[in-house]
Amino acid sequence: MTLLRISMYLFVVLSVFGCASVGRDYVRPGSNLPAGWHTVLNNPVKAEADNPQIVSKWWTVYGDDKLNRLVGMTVDGNLDLKKAYAALAASRAKLGMTEADGKPNLSASASAKGTYYGDDSLSDRTLDSYSAGFDSTWEIDLFGGVRRSVEAASADAEASKEALHDVLVSLTAETAKNYIALRVAQNNMVYTEQDIAIKSELYNIANWKYEAGTGSEADVKTALYALEYAKTGLNDLRTEIAGYMNRLAVLTGQTPGSLDETLRTVHPVPLVPVTAAVGVPADMLRRRPDVRQAERELAAQTARVGVAEADRYPKLTLSGTIGLSSTQFGSLFETDSASASIGPSLTWKLFDFGAIKNNIKVQDETRKQYLAAYESAVLTAMEESENAMKSYSEEYAKTLQLAKAADAAKDAYDLTKNSYGAGLSDYTDVMSAQQAYISYTKQLSASKGAAGTDLVALYKALGGGWESIETGEKDK
Repeated sequence: MTLLRISMYLFVVLSVFGCASVGRDYVRPGSNLPAGWHTVLNNPVKAEADNPQIVSKWWTVYGDDKLNRLVGMTVDGNLDLKKAYAALAASRAKLGMTEADGKPNLSASASAKGTYYGDDSLSDRTLDSYSAGFDSTWEIDLFGGVRRSVEAASADAEASKEALHDVLVSLTAETAKNYIALRVAQNNMVYTEQDIAIKSELYNIANWKYEAGTGSEADVKTALYALEYAKTGLNDLRTEIAGYMNRLAVLTGQTPGSLDETLRTVHPVPLVPVTAAVGVPADMLRRRPDVRQAERELAAQTARVGVAEADRYPKLTLSGTIGLSSTQFGSLFETDSASASIGPSLTWKLFDFGAIKNNIKVQDETRKQYLAAYESAVLTAMEESENAMKSYSEEYAKTLQLAKAADAAKDAYDLTKNSYGAGLSDYTDVMSAQQAYISYTKQLSASKGAAGTDLVALYKALGGGWESIETGEKDK
């Protein structure tokens, strides 16, 4: 009983006064971000203040119901996202295991055996024995090694959640980019068919004029090869469209071809808004998942330095045993069969050829790597945001210019075609005007798509696309 009192007193004293966590306490790194963005947006593109409702569901700014549904299907069915959910669940389970290391453990045992003796002098040559008992051990976290392990595991779980958020950001952006590219390709298909119809009409005019004796055979041949070559554009576009449809199907967790019926009808290229909720760099840093993940990984590694530091110090374990033993099963649970023991044990590595010291250095140098990775993630995020803003602004301005050029080219083509039909201009003039008209029309479509894609890249760079989607306890 005296030993029990001593052990209890020792446990209370050490628990209250002796448990200090070694190693450095984590402090979130500061960031010297500018107050505003370096990029100046071109008129009429304007930057708005940070608006979480817009940024978190940025795909809705295009006003396209099919795009909105595709994003929802991606969130519900994408396999990479399911993988990320499983990784998050595993990291949380690992946290639970680590937390259990700091708590007492209890084990039970029981045995029954008979021992045979070959000595004839024993009247009973077989001796039976029965035993049962409970063993408990508890490592007192004197210097915070277990607590630091829990800190590391907790930060790892938070990093896994940010990795999940990063997958969401990437998937919503990829879905939108492929959808916009699909609509551009489908509209180019329409323009190519218009081009073929125009070239067919020009071929008929050239042939009519040749038969009437007012045109040349060279004009007919030129119109014919231009017509046949224009038809080859349809082959490339069919392949391109099929690729985008298949990609969108896989993004939503379906087999290629599953969305063909849904997406076959041609829709306009999604309209790009003239404003973007870019906020300030601090908003981006707060929201962007890859930066948040890098910060949590740094926190986890900082805690691991403390785990390594704790190996320098003694480890105290409190253990206890309650046992029952008897040669007869019937008397196993009687008072005389009971025994108990409890007491502390202390272990301390005094000489290990520098293994602990070098492990501390390894963990600290690794922490410096994570710090550099975090700082690099911040700079990369700034670079991507600035580049995306510039691309979006310049492409929007380009779209407006191409719209004017396409309108003028259409007017020029109509005038030249009428003049050619009346015999007042050459075939080369009308062909040149027609090619310019179709070329500018396709460039305008491509520029609309590029502006839309640049806006996707901007909101991805700002870290949008995950805050409106609940990821806390979802199982996949």
